[in-house]
Order: sequence, then C-alpha cells, then structure tokens
Amino acid sequence: MWSLIKEVAELTKEPSVHQQTEKGHNVFAKDEASVEIVSFQITDLSSDGLETFIKEFARLVTHRCWSKALIFIESLKTVDKLDSECKSLLKVLEYKLHATQGKPYDIVPDLFLELIESERSTLIVKDIVEAAYLHFLNKISSERALKRYKSSKVAKSLSKETYFEKLAQLEELNEQISKGTVGIREQDLCSYVRCALRLGEYELSLDLAKELVLEHPNQNSTVLNLLCSAYKVHNLIGTKHFWMINQSLIDLLIETIESVKALSSKIDDGRVFQAAAVLLATTWFEDVDLTELCDEHIEEAEKVIPDIRTRLQTNIPVNTKPSNKLRAQNPEDINENDFPQLSMTYLKGGINKRQVKRWLDKGGNVTASKPQIKQFIEIFLSAIAFDPTDLRDKQKLSDNLEKYLVEYEKITQEINPQALYQLCLSLNQMGLNYQVTKIIEPLLPQKPWASPIIDAYSEALLGSEQFEKLDSFLANMDSEQDSYRLAAVRISREFLLLEFENANTLIQKSLARYPRSSYFWTLLIQNSIKVGLPESDIEKNIHEIPTSLFDDYSYEKLQLVQSISVVDVAFAESILLEWFIDDPAGIATHLTNIHFGTLSKSDKRIERSYPSDRCFAAATYRKGKKQFTKLLVEGCETNEYLLDVDSPLGEMLLEMDAGDSNQLGMDTVTLIEKLSPIVGAFRISLDIRSAINAGNDCFYQMTFNEQEGIDGLLKQIDVFSEQKQLIEPHIDGQLIPLLMRINRSFKYDIVKGAFIYLSDKESNKFLDLFSEGEPIVDKLVLDALSLVYFSYTGLASALIESDIEVYVSGETKNIVLTWLEQMGREDYLSVGKVDGNYFKKTAEDIAKDQNVKSLRELIEYCEELTPISFNVPEPLLRIKDILDISHYSSVKLSVSHGIPIFCLDTTFCNYYRTLELPIANVYQLVLRVKKGAIGIEERLARCNVFSHLRVPISHTDVINLCRSNETGQFLAAKILKMNSNSYHSPEIALQVLTECCIKSTCTAYLGTFESLDLSEWKFTENIVYACCSSAMQCLEGKYSENKFAQLIVEITFRLRGLNDVTKLVMELFRRFASGHFLDIQAIDEEIKRLGLLRQNQQGK
Repeated sequence: MWSLIKEVAELTKEPSVHQQTEKGHNVFAKDEASVEIVSFQITDLSSDGLETFIKEFARLVTHRCWSKALIFIESLKTVDKLDSECKSLLKVLEYKLHATQGKPYDIVPDLFLELIESERSTLIVKDIVEAAYLHFLNKISSERALKRYKSSKVAKSLSKETYFEKLAQLEELNEQISKGTVGIREQDLCSYVRCALRLGEYELSLDLAKELVLEHPNQNSTVLNLLCSAYKVHNLIGTKHFWMINQSLIDLLIETIESVKALSSKIDDGRVFQAAAVLLATTWFEDVDLTELCDEHIEEAEKVIPDIRTRLQTNIPVNTKPSNKLRAQNPEDINENDFPQLSMTYLKGGINKRQVKRWLDKGGNVTASKPQIKQFIEIFLSAIAFDPTDLRDKQKLSDNLEKYLVEYEKITQEINPQALYQLCLSLNQMGLNYQVTKIIEPLLPQKPWASPIIDAYSEALLGSEQFEKLDSFLANMDSEQDSYRLAAVRISREFLLLEFENANTLIQKSLARYPRSSYFWTLLIQNSIKVGLPESDIEKNIHEIPTSLFDDYSYEKLQLVQSISVVDVAFAESILLEWFIDDPAGIATHLTNIHFGTLSKSDKRIERSYPSDRCFAAATYRKGKKQFTKLLVEGCETNEYLLDVDSPLGEMLLEMDAGDSNQLGMDTVTLIEKLSPIVGAFRISLDIRSAINAGNDCFYQMTFNEQEGIDGLLKQIDVFSEQKQLIEPHIDGQLIPLLMRINRSFKYDIVKGAFIYLSDKESNKFLDLFSEGEPIVDKLVLDALSLVYFSYTGLASALIESDIEVYVSGETKNIVLTWLEQMGREDYLSVGKVDGNYFKKTAEDIAKDQNVKSLRELIEYCEELTPISFNVPEPLLRIKDILDISHYSSVKLSVSHGIPIFCLDTTFCNYYRTLELPIANVYQLVLRVKKGAIGIEERLARCNVFSHLRVPISHTDVINLCRSNETGQFLAAKILKMNSNSYHSPEIALQVLTECCIKSTCTAYLGTFESLDLSEWKFTENIVYACCSSAMQCLEGKYSENKFAQLIVEITFRLRGLNDVTKLVMELFRRFASGHFLDIQAIDEEIKRLGLLRQNQQGK
C-alpha cells in the first residue's frame, strides 16, 4: 500500500534509527541450530579455560550468531562448581548478548563494577565486562557511556568494538582508518563497518565491508557486505520512487536484490532479511519476492523498517473499503486516506469507471487536508469517469489539469508516482498526451530506465507528436533494456519516419523477447505489407505465429487477424469462425466488419481452405413453421446459433440434401440450404448485429418482402435518405467551421463528405477564399478537402500544368486512394434519394464521372511527403480532436517543412495566422491557377450557380458565357442575378453589363433563330433582364429610370448600324420596363438627355 504524498523513509530520515534498530545485528536463530562446544574447565574467574570461552563468545557476537552464543552461555550454566563471580559474569555476558540484539534484559548495575574491580578478573574478563557496561550506560545516556570509555583503564579490544559500534564519531573512525585496514582484527574491522552504518556513511561502510571480505572471507563478512550494499543503494535512491531513477541505479538495485534472494536461499542469517527489508522499502514495497521474504521473517524486517508489518497488510475488511463509498446509494465523501486504497482497487478492477461517474454525477465530494491534494484526487476521479465521446468534458478536464500544473508545479512532484502513473494512463487513453508530458518531465532523471511511468511518458510523447523530444529521449535510452511498451513506441516512431527496414529489425528483436505478443506479430505483417514483400513471404510470417495464440479472443488478437485478412482472408476467417463458435454475440460485429473490409479479396477464399476441427457445415432449415440458420458444431451446447452435430437434428441435417424433408418427432424438418461454416457464421452474424444494434452502430440490415416488391425497397431507401447527413452552418447563432462539420458528420469518409459539403448551397454561403495568407511561389500542401475542391471545380488539370509542386501527407494520400479504390470497384452500386428523386450509380457511372477522374489525376500528381521531426505546438494539439486526420496531418506537414497549406476554412486560416503558421493566400492562388485553365468558365459557373461555391469567375468569364450556348447563357444570367451589386465602380458595372447584353443578343441573333419570336430567346432575355436589374442597383442616378436609361443608351450606341439587333434589345427593354412598372416617359426623356450629352461630347 502506498500513500498519496511521498513519505521520507524512516531509515534515511534520522540517523538515530540505526542506533535504535541495531541494523547489521542478527537476532534470528533457530532453536535447533548446532553449535560445537569445546570442553572448558571453568570454576572461577581465574580458570584457564575462561579466556578461550570469552574470545569464542565475543567472536560469535561479532558474527551475530546469537543462538550459538546463547548455547555457549547455557552450557556453562550447567557446570555445578561455578562460584558466584562466574555466575555474575554469565549474567553480564547474557546481558551483552541481549543488549547487542536490542532486546531488554534486567541486570543489577553493580555487577559490572564488582567484576571489573575484582582482583581475580583477568584482563579479558574486565574488557568484556567493560564492553557490556558501555552498552548499559549508552541506553541511559550516550554522554555517560562516552565519558566512561574515555576514562576506563581496562577497556581493550572488546570494549573498543562496542565503542565504535555505539559511540564513536566520524572523526575517530577516519583516524582509525587512516592507520590502514590491512592486517586489522576482524572484530575491529566489523566495528568500523557498523560505526559507518550507524553514522549514515554508507559509501564508507561498503568500502570497509569490502575490505572485511578481503581480510576475513567468511559468511559474516559476506552478509555484512550485502547489508551495506542494500543501505548504500537505498541512500543513493533516497526518497525518489525507483521508477524515476537512472538506469545505472536501477541496475545496481536489481543486482543487489538478486544477491539478497540468492543468499537467502543458501543461509539462514537474519541480516539477509534485514537487507531484504531495506531494499523492499527502496522499491516502495512493490517487489513480490522481497515481500515474501520479509513476510516470512517479519521480526527481522521490523528491526530496520518498524512499520513494515502494517505496510504488508493488504486484507482490509470489506465493509471498511473506501470503494464502498462509491457504491453507496447516497454518495459518501472520499478523503485523502481513502484515495490510495481506492485507486489500487480501480487498478485491480474492483471498481469500474461507471461507478466512479455515477458517484460524481450524484455530487460526490472529496475532502483533503490541502487544496492541492483535493484537486488532484478530483482530477484523478474525473479522468477515470471520462466519456471519450464527450469533447466538452475532455476540454474541461484539460483546463482543470492545466491550472493545477501551473498552480502546484512543485507540489505535483511530491505526488506518489504510482498515483501519477494511473492518472497518466487515463490521460493517455483519452488523448491528453501533451498534459502527460508536462506532468512527468519535471520528474525525469538524466538517464532513465524503462519503468512503467517512463513507458507512459514515451507513449505520451508519441501521442502528442513531440517528435524532437521523442527522438532525443529514445536516443538516450538503452534499446537493449527496452520494456514491452517502449519497444512498441520505438517501432511506431520508425513507422512514422517510413524507416521500414529499421522497424523490421526492431520488430524481429521484440518477437524474440515476446514470441506470443499478438501486437508485435501485427506490426510485422503491417510492416511487410508496407515494404511490399511478396504475399508468399508474408504468408510464411503468418504461419510462423504460434497457433495457440488464437485459442481465445482479445482486442489485440483481433487487430492481428485484421492484418492477416489483408493477405490471407481464408485464414483470418477460420480464426474468426472458432471465436464465433465460442461467443457468437461477441464476435458477430468483428466478423462482419472484417468480411466487408475484404470483399475485394473474395478470390482468396476459393484458393485457400482452413477447415474447422469443430464445425462441419452450416444449415438453413425449416422446422415446423419457423426457419433457422445454425452452425453444425461438434460437442457444443445447442442454442439459437449452434446445433450439436451429434444431436438427432444435427445428424439428420448433416445427411440431408437441399430440398429434402424428414420427420423429427411431431415436426417436419426441411433443409433449405447447406452452407460452408464461414458463410453460415456470416449470415448469423448479420442477424445478431442487427438485433443488438442499440443505435450506436452504423450497420443496418435491409430485408425485402417479395409481396411488397419495388415499393418496399423504395420505402427503405426513403428512410435512409431522410437521415440528416449535413450539420447546419449555424447553430444557436454560432458559426460552425466547415472543417469541424466535415469531421463530425463524415469522420470516416472524408472525401465523400468534402464532395457533399462543397456541393451544398447552404454550407457554401459561409465559405470564402482566404486572401490574407502567403503568396504561393512554387510549393503547396493540399488536404483532402482542397483536393476535392480542385477536382470539383475543374481546376485540377490547371494546377497539374502549373509550375507549383504539390505535396500531400501520407494520411491524405491513403484516404483519397482508398476512396477511389472503393468507388472504382466493378461491383460498385449506390442508391438513394435526393430532392425527391431516386438515383442509382453504378461502376459505369463512376467511370464517366469527371470529378472522380480529376481527383485521381490530381492525387497521382501530388508527391507524398513525410514531416520533418518537430514538436507539434500545443495550440495545434488542442484542436486535433475536431479536425479530420487529412487536414491535421497536412497542417503538420506544412509546419514541419515551412510549406504553405491550402485551407478552405477561413476560421481556421485566421487561427493558423495568429500562430504564425504558413497559410496560403487561397484567393490569389485560385486566380493564378485559373489563368492557366482553358475553357473552364462553364464548369466554374456551374459550381457557383448550382452549389453557390466560391470560385474565380471574372467579368470576362461572364461576358464569354453570354456569347456561348444556351447553357452558358443560362449560367451567365444566374451569375448576374446572384452578383447584381458586386462591382467595384459604376463605370465598371456599366461596361460589364453592356458587354453582357450585346454579346448575348448578338450571339442569339446570329445563331439558328430566324425570327424575332421572343419565346425562343429566353436565355438572352434572362441575361438582358439580369443586366437591367443590376443596372438599377449599381449605376449612378437618382431614380431607377435614370440608371436604366444609362444602360439603354450605352447599348444602343454600341449597336448603332445593327438595326435588327437593336430592335431586339429595345423590345426586351420595353418588356422589362413594363414588367417592373417603370415610368416609360421618364426613361425616354433620360435617353434623349443622355443622347444629346453624348452627341455634344463627340462634337467637341
């Protein structure tokens, strides 16, 4: 269990802990431990054997062989002839044994002094008693013990050992070490090691321990060296979580842990388990093997980690679990003490996001001692409960997180990395990858190792497209030490760089480490396809996949099967069939999706066959009045989708032919059709998918009733056609940008959406050609929408013929080519209803479609370009979710190479301009391209008239249309009406309107018509009327009659000498004037006045 805020470990926080816990001291010994006892002749303090006894006892204490030392004492107690002083000595030795272990032991203080002052006490007796006395005084006061040692006349090597273990300071230790460590007695060197440990000088303690191993190689020196190593590692890591340390430190930590585990299996020494406890604390109590060791030897572990028993306790009574607060009918407050258990319960699946969301929706409240802790927990819970389809909640959470990171940047670094890790996992899943990088970056060590939180960071860098950072980060990581997830990130980066050979090398290396990883097998197949390997080679790779990998379903395995289906459809479907048998309802959607996605591979099903071991066939049959389709499966439980082949009905159907009928009990069974297993599974899946569709599946099943005939089909087409495809340009008075609307309604069919929106009059009312960007010199980036614009308007050919290099992103090229491939299929058929009229489009119609042809030519002309590594700006990341992948990838391509992008959405153009991104002057570019186009006027006019699409139509284009065929004149009249008051000046207006009228009437008069029957001159009439209406709006004059007269005078003057044409025009003028209730007399007077004025001007 871990707490929310990182705690400073007790053993590193206070050096006194080492005194209190007697670290380095072994208190564990089994009662049955064997001890070799030498026969001593001891009766009093002067006995010859006593010195040998004391030396051996002291050695056992130095080696921390507690049980052997105790046996030594107990064996001497059995001697009957011991005098009182010997018995007192045994009490003192027993006290020393307990005191060295840190255990309590009652003793009369006078015993120490009596033995020291006794004339019969030898020097070694006085020395060991003095050593025990120092233990006694040190428990009362270290100062008293220090004074005693300094003034003692009997203190020798044994007392010195105690002094350095318990009292000596660093200066004294260094003084002793300076004299040299070679040839020093083991007891002295051990005491130096323990002194250094007590003082927290872990580097020094380890150096001394290594000397001890060299000078006195035995079990004691080995264990003491290991204990010092554990403390040194712990000290080097400090309060950092081991996920956030350098690679060299984690290597050292792992090496030390392995040494502890290895030694624990060989010897039974309590100090080994103390080292295990120290290292377990270093891993924040997460290492499973160390946890087991410490749990089995909890008393030893408690010597160095006093609260380890509590930390290892994970069984919390069910009714006190914080997760119950989430499940309560009335939401209970969650506090900071609940949070660790709550988050761990979520991680282990004990609670789900639905329960968290319900608690939040009911007004669940978080309480904490500090506001930063409260806000963190609230953000954490909101991230868990996040609905990926709710972009508003995502933005709200993002804003809250941004404020938190700004306000509590330093506090955030104190949050337990495990809590941060869980939050980062949620944020990565919801697409807030950039925020994850901001959380983790302040915590990164210089040379990190592939820990879980580093995995999350690398995934966040990839997801937030911080490619420069990612490349630098990956270069700093040792690829040989990559984790599973980090290896996946490294491969994904190579894919983005189009370095497929490098990717293949990394994939092969990963598969060598993780041969049962369906994800890496998927990458191998995808990479092989991208490289363009022959299908036979890819098939070899496919059949190297362990077959047991497909024994059960998972999402990752489904991705693998989908990749397999690109090469070997039959094999992919054989796997899906087995999964379908196990879970028909769960696999139905996946089976139909893959089938529809591989229709172009239908020939592969014939060439290959992978028979099922369980399913022999499928059958459609009628039993009584009901019809069924079921798979005939061996050893299954019969249900609505499966039929046991060994059942009476199963055996009967297996033997029957189509059309046969047999009696089964009271029912007549008729076999309608016998199917292959996969075909049967597909048909059943269609029914299942239709039945379980809750409105969130785009799949719909159409069934036709023969009795209803064609009317039934048309009714169903009506239902589909009534479905609203387009989003209104304005919602609640707010303009919805075009790119957002396309992404929202055609996210997975961008090209189709672009054609539909660009041909929609209502949408195009709000479409303008951006005119404030950069002039295009020689390079341009197009997205799917702009590609469709050039194709739809007919400007694609002119763009291809221009001297402009056009680039597209890989995503754009794939989207467009995929759409063209689907549209170009021989079996293509589309039916629908538009403006009340039914339509049908076949592959033949598509082949003749000029828009499709232009798009194909343009995308083949465009060059695919890969972005240069750069860190995508945060403002772009913020709008990623509302843009289609083609446009977003095109913007990245534009930014990385500094090439302007052609953008048809002025809202985003202005936004990009504020970010100082390279944006093309769309209006200027279209005009430039149009200049190179020949005979494009009518097509542009169609786009403008029928779709209200903004296109580059000049006054000259309209004039030219006025002298073209009927369609051209019709379009010209429409354009004149739509733009009746859009001239820069009255003079220009008069010039254009005059030209339009003249060109139209002259063309008509010189055409096929021989009479002046105006009913046959409707197109000319429309143009003249449109010019007249426009003249009354934009020419100078006080009244409409004055303006109208200007146009008449100008035209008649230009037509002088062409009496018949003038007659026609004047007839049209008269009709217009009458129809618009103009004052004919006023017009005539104005014509006379203007005529005289013109004559006077000519006379001058």
